Amino acid sequence: GGGGAGRPPLLSLSQLAAVRSEIELLDSALQQAAGPALDVAPPPLILCEADAHLGRPTLEALLSSAGYDGTGGLLPPPGGAHRTPAQLLDGVEVLGLYFSASWCAPCVETTPLLASAYASLRSRGKGLELLLVPQDRSEAAFDEYRGRMPWPSLTLGGQLPAALMGHYQVTSLPAL
Repeated sequence: GGGGAGRPPLLSLSQLAAVRSEIELLDSALQQAAGPALDVAPPPLILCEADAHLGRPTLEALLSSAGYDGTGGLLPPPGGAHRTPAQLLDGVEVLGLYFSASWCAPCVETTPLLASAYASLRSRGKGLELLLVPQDRSEAAFDEYRGRMPWPSLTLGGQLPAALMGHYQVTSLPAL
């Protein structure tokens, strides 16, 4: 059939069925290529004793499982004091893990925006803490990049950043 001036021609039922069939084939192929669906997000960290029954890991447990103890593994924000995981989480309602790297252009663009939002929320008394999970390739680049962030960081290297990326199914940067 004709579509008239300015309108695309109408499709017949058989043409629509063929288009639908092609879409279903493409959808099936995409699902196979992507692997199994990740329908369930991994559990968040435990931030308070009231959540202990949920069976989630604590920040202390994650750090100790990676060989960190005391303040080891946690770097303070620029000008900040070293804190233990328990001190870091004191009064925190939400802990965000910020997966980022200096070599990642979208990360470099996102970090100042995130830093501004972080400072604004913290100044209004919100119980938010962020923790950088660094993905940098060199200590010098990491130190320079970390200096732009008002939140603490894990140390560069070791098994924990990679383990957290796997646990939280992070496949691209930046991720929060």
